[in-house]
Formats: sequence, C-alpha cells, structure tokens
Amino acid sequence: MAFSWNPFTLWSGWKTLGARLKSKKIEGNYKGEGLTLGGIIVYSPDKGIVYSYKEDTGSEIPSEAIIIAAAEALGRRVPNVASVSDEGGTPPPSTCAP
Repeated sequence: MAFSWNPFTLWSGWKTLGARLKSKKIEGNYKGEGLTLGGIIVYSPDKGIVYSYKEDTGSEIPSEAIIIAAAEALGRRVPNVASVSDEGGTPPPSTCAP
C-alpha cells in the first residue's frame, strides 16, 4: 500500500485502524513518535537472511509466513499454522536472497 497525503485517505486509514484496534480491545495513549517503523528479519547461520518484513502501519503482521521462515531457517519441519490475516490469507513474504 502506497502512502498518500490526501486528507480523506489519511482519515479513512485512521478510522479503519481504530475500528480494528477497538474490535481487538487494544487501547493506547497515542503519545510518542508515530512514524517510526520496525520490521522482522529471520536469519539463518547457514543461509544468511532468509526472510524480512518491513512494517506497514496498521497492517497485520504476516505471522504464518514468519513462523514458516523461522522453522525453515532452523532446518525443522514447517508447522501447520492457521492464517491470522484479516483478509483470510497470508500476505506474500518479503524474502531476501543471501
């Protein structure tokens, strides 16, 4: 999803995010730096970086893809995990070649 400074797009995004947080009973104080983003990197000693995820504010974390990447990095059998995405599917992983 590309970022837009359109005020209607910003308002719609915040409204959607607020509704999702409220449905999960998550509360916050909205203090601090709201523009700092994070991410997740799965690293294998043998293969290097095998998976990376760059945070997209307001989006669900692709938990299933991260669990699969971690299991593969450890050389273990990939667990059968259920999808946790709001859309009913797992977003495609952002992979990095070593």
